[in-house]
Amino acid sequence: MPTQINGLPAHVLLIHVVIAGVPLAALLVALHALWPAARRRLGIVTPLVALVALVFVPITVNAGDWFRDYIFDHDDPSPAWKARIERHADLAGTLLWFVLPLFLVAAALWWLGRRYDYGVVPDRRGRDEPPSDASSNGGGVRTAVRSAPRAAV
Repeated sequence: MPTQINGLPAHVLLIHVVIAGVPLAALLVALHALWPAARRRLGIVTPLVALVALVFVPITVNAGDWFRDYIFDHDDPSPAWKARIERHADLAGTLLWFVLPLFLVAAALWWLGRRYDYGVVPDRRGRDEPPSDASSNGGGVRTAVRSAPRAAV
């Protein structure tokens, strides 16, 4: 795993991916779960953003561990700064246990959204019950979602 990028500590560069990616993934998961129109538009983007955040967390933590050791070996920080750096490193070790469930929820929401939006899971009406006005072709809301397979040509 990278510890330096062009002579700079990799942690200070990689942390930006984590700082932006984790809240963005959480926001996308909330939109995906609560807003059907957003679910259809976001599609696979939500679990992909969560996956990128999940992948970058351990890479960034590893680079941070290297950076902490480098600072302790070369700069000799004060005891107060050492305590702050150690606390920061301890908190970073727990972030993975928040991002992993976030990714699993994002993937489950995406998978379940695909199943319901594309008609894989049957609707809850009875077989003999006619479709309601809103879901028939006669009026109501029309969507680009296909509920029946195409006819063979």
